[in-house]
Amino acid sequence: MSFEDQHGLPYRWLIAAEEHEDGWRAVGGAGGGGEAPHRARPWINLAGSWGSDRSCASGHLLEADDFRSMRLTTRDGVVLEDDTIGGVVLFLANRPVERPVVLELRDSSVATQLDLDVGHGR
Repeated sequence: MSFEDQHGLPYRWLIAAEEHEDGWRAVGGAGGGGEAPHRARPWINLAGSWGSDRSCASGHLLEADDFRSMRLTTRDGVVLEDDTIGGVVLFLANRPVERPVVLELRDSSVATQLDLDVGHGR
């Protein structure tokens, strides 16, 4: 979700939600605030929630208008892909995944690997 605080500062958050019999519940989230950084090359501001039974990550792309999709590959071989429509990507897995991950921005003929270290462990 995206919103502004009472001072007009922008925030973007990824909220993982599950539907239960009595409605929806937030089960995790990650995000941050402030203006998007200015980059001279493609970049993603990635937020994620890594649990014992699921993994999810989402991010806003910067300077990546020429790309069609993004692929996320985990250390244990899970491959997730999303289109880049709207400048946002979302990756969901029904299991834990191992980090670090490799991200690739893709167009019809080229893949550009982004430098990323989202931590180690599960």
